[in-house]
Amino acid sequence: MKRLLLPLLLLSLPSMAQATQWEYATYIQLAARNSDDLKNGNIYSWSSPGTDVGSDDFPTFMEKLTKGKSTSFFFPEFLNFVGRDGWELVSVYEDQQDKIEALTDPRKIQRQWFIFKRPAAK
Repeated sequence: MKRLLLPLLLLSLPSMAQATQWEYATYIQLAARNSDDLKNGNIYSWSSPGTDVGSDDFPTFMEKLTKGKSTSFFFPEFLNFVGRDGWELVSVYEDQQDKIEALTDPRKIQRQWFIFKRPAAK
């Protein structure tokens, strides 16, 4: 049995050494009430290898990202669109201090980061 395990282990080494290479993307959403810093209080931004899109209006953001195929007001359509392109949502981060301060300071900007990954093209 031990003689059989060593050759099997050696045969599996090349496949173990070929770890998946990933590429990453971010979707960032900034929101503020009554902020002089932001036109209508929001900024939407997508950044991935070869693509950078941003707008202060979600339907316009979606139109730019999808190259005119969508002007949706709905976040799930955004997730479906990037998902069809192979992007998987792996993490969401929201600054809790921003959220707390925004309750008392209407000018405070709240930030959310959505991190995506997909296997890198070979």
